[in-house]
Amino acid sequence: MTDPSQTLSIDRETLRMGKYTRGYADLTTDQLNGLLWLLGEWTVRGDNGHRRSIAARKAIMSSQPFTLEEAHEIIRNAREEEPLP
Repeated sequence: MTDPSQTLSIDRETLRMGKYTRGYADLTTDQLNGLLWLLGEWTVRGDNGHRRSIAARKAIMSSQPFTLEEAHEIIRNAREEEPLP
């Protein structure tokens, strides 16, 4: 059983009220997980030109919501042979 003190919860109204979060208020749970995963991929690798970092940044900046599965696919498809932008 999950310890309630370890449960993270935020309501959509709180997201709508935030200057930098209002655009995320209508995401599904899976899309929010996808966004957080892409953000983690980008920040862990740094903005150092790594292909996966570039792919994650590009996906985040597209403002298109991605499910967690779609986010994984974006990173899997970040191939070494692709030219850097």
